[in-house]
Amino acid sequence: MLNLTFSDWVQVAVVGVSAGSLAVAIGALVYSIRSGTRQRKTNEEFSTQQHKLQERMVLIEENKEKERRGEKDRADIYFWLRRTVSPIDPKRGPIDYLYFENKGQAKAENVSILIDSKPILEHPGFKDNRKDTLFGMEPQVPAIKYRLRLVRGIPAPPYLVTVNWVNASGKPDFREDRVHLEMA
Repeated sequence: MLNLTFSDWVQVAVVGVSAGSLAVAIGALVYSIRSGTRQRKTNEEFSTQQHKLQERMVLIEENKEKERRGEKDRADIYFWLRRTVSPIDPKRGPIDYLYFENKGQAKAENVSILIDSKPILEHPGFKDNRKDTLFGMEPQVPAIKYRLRLVRGIPAPPYLVTVNWVNASGKPDFREDRVHLEMA
């Protein structure tokens, strides 16, 4: 058995406490290093995500700006078929018109209109009109109209209307839809 004196026991206790303190200090250092590494990794991931998000936001803004610039160079032609009664002579009966309007921000050039795959002036219901088949349409001006004469032998609406045009940017564009007679 060990014969240790009280002062020996005190020295053993001091050495043990010192060793324990050393172990705690080493553990704290290791924990601190691991925490710092994790934090750095988390910050890098966050920074990468933040960078990607910023790149995406810049791309979205650039696309919006391109669209805004593109809209300035783009015509947008709408059309509809409407039956009206003459306010001057209501006894004449209804009159049917096919209206075309450029709701875009740019002029439409070389506008051509097809009704059921035929040029509008070759369609039997519209052949009495005296308008050019190729023309330009300014934006935001009153609609251009073609009178429809429905007499025996002429097919009644709906008609497949195709409008082709060239935008101010030089790009061709078109709109195609089936029109039905609307009552005013």
